[in-house]
Amino acid sequence: MWLFFFTCVLVVIVCIPFIVVVWNIYKQKPEQFPSEKIVSELIPWSFEVVKDVDPSEFEISDLEPVSFREVYGDVDLVRYPTEESLRSRAIALDAGLGLVDLARVKSQSDKIPPGLRGKVLVFMGTILRERKGCGRRRFAYLAYTCEVWYVGFDSFSDPDHRDERRLLRIKSAGGSR
Repeated sequence: MWLFFFTCVLVVIVCIPFIVVVWNIYKQKPEQFPSEKIVSELIPWSFEVVKDVDPSEFEISDLEPVSFREVYGDVDLVRYPTEESLRSRAIALDAGLGLVDLARVKSQSDKIPPGLRGKVLVFMGTILRERKGCGRRRFAYLAYTCEVWYVGFDSFSDPDHRDERRLLRIKSAGGSR
């Protein structure tokens, strides 16, 4: 009887650390995007990052708001724009800031010009996808409500509030990517 008890205790003592190590390896996701490494707390558990940009070097004063219509011209933005065309155009015009940049802007929200209150500041550099369901892709934004800037995520096919959305572009004399 004692031998059986001793054997069971020994098996438990030896196996549990092994099981814990294997479980931790299984659960680890290789962090490949800057947003996952730097601001993972901003990424909702139901989303995963599929595209990202490196953080930009800028001062809040180096950023200028640009309307979607100004950046994209006559493209019909209300009719299901493709994520890649919107994102690549934004990045080409230095208006493709990502989720890490959003966190930086939010942390210095007192420096955001008062004229941007009521606008939605869009950060197209980071694209997230819903883990379940249809896997719709989303971009991050900052919006101002009740004296507070908050973070949200919107889909590319959602036509609401197009006129209130602004990309933030780095002024040509400002920072660099």
